[in-house]
Amino acid sequence: MQKPSVISSIFTSIDAALQNKQACTELHLYKQQLAALPDEIGQLQQLTFLNVGDNQLTALPDGVRLLKKLRTLDIGHNHFTALPEAIAYLQQMDGFLYASNNRISHLPDFIGQLTQLIYFNASDNRLEELNPAAGGMQALLELRLYNNAISMLPESIGNLQNLRELHVMNNSLRSLPSSIDQLKNLTLLDLRRNQFTGIPDAVFDLPNLKKLDLRWNKLQGKPTGIAEFTSRGCVVYY
Repeated sequence: MQKPSVISSIFTSIDAALQNKQACTELHLYKQQLAALPDEIGQLQQLTFLNVGDNQLTALPDGVRLLKKLRTLDIGHNHFTALPEAIAYLQQMDGFLYASNNRISHLPDFIGQLTQLIYFNASDNRLEELNPAAGGMQALLELRLYNNAISMLPESIGNLQNLRELHVMNNSLRSLPSSIDQLKNLTLLDLRRNQFTGIPDAVFDLPNLKKLDLRWNKLQGKPTGIAEFTSRGCVVYY
């Protein structure tokens, strides 16, 4: 007896996906030398996962804003100079947004409207600041901003009270905002390769911190306060 054919929900070709609009829930277009995406991508109404990483994209088509079931978007390793405006219409995303390894110099205000997102990666870009609007991303569990040129974090970062991991390695930070002490669920703080001369005061008020990494800063010997961290089970690298 012949088994009924099963249509896959995962596609690696935009043409095949558009021929199976109702079936396609994941579209993987990673490393396909794409310079543009068709506006028809907005017809993939069941799409929950879109990976267009490692291509040659500089923009997303307006059709992307119609992907109301999208949960995770990967635009990393492309040529974006700004976060595409279409993302402002994807406020339902409650998974991951990867925007690393691009040429982004500023995050737009609409980033704060992504209130359900749990992971945001804007590492390896050209950021000199974190837009204060990012404080609206209150569901974030992990924020990755390493390998940029950020010299200051906004006080609004204290609004990210669900945050578990903050990665800001290889920036130009000399201090942290006092509101950092509001991140009571933070377990990992990566401050490697910045301009710190000691442990920022607000870090002492993070009760669940398990790993603090201060290597390759401007520390003069063993930082004051190490014993306090180790006594409560936090590993400090310096």
